[in-house]
Amino acid sequence: MNPAIERLAILGAGTMGHSIAISSYLFKDLSVHQESLSKTRELVNKGNYGQKTGKGLYHWYREQSQAMNEARERELVYWLKKDLDLQGIKTTT
Repeated sequence: MNPAIERLAILGAGTMGHSIAISSYLFKDLSVHQESLSKTRELVNKGNYGQKTGKGLYHWYREQSQAMNEARERELVYWLKKDLDLQGIKTTT
């Protein structure tokens, strides 16, 4: 797999909707559960996607969400540059 895609997957850029989609096919291999958790499906069906909408399993305050996104982006850029450097690809700062 492409290191950039791996980094994005690890750092997370999804919503609870993505969580349902992923768990629907991974649970059968990783868990005794065969589908995403009913509470997660219930929240998504009500339009509560977590950080994306500010509501979900947790309440997301705008400032908290923004700070987390900025930290995630800095971390992602750091690792992407490191991956590119290992491949001999020069990046600008």
